[in-house]
Amino acid sequence: MNKNRIPPPQTGILVVDDTPANLGLLFDHLKAAGFKVLIDTKAESALETIHQVQPDIILLDVGMPGMNGFEICRRLKKHEMTQNIPVCNLISENLYNTWIT
Repeated sequence: MNKNRIPPPQTGILVVDDTPANLGLLFDHLKAAGFKVLIDTKAESALETIHQVQPDIILLDVGMPGMNGFEICRRLKKHEMTQNIPVCNLISENLYNTWIT
């Protein structure tokens, strides 16, 4: 990775995950790379944050309790205001293994 590349300061990333270790890891690496990083741990409040802040990209845990990441994504894609925000779905190895086996 080219460490000399600094993203524009307006590049905002919203990380939505209910696991503190995942949040810490993503926050630290993205912040060190020069991104503006917002964190949310609950699906419902994440939807509010997304509508208020309009992040440039969303990193979204699919395995959250209650409303999962797939449902959040479906809701975002239904609204004109949020449908064009890129979403990257994140899945933990444990959850992936549960779904596959």
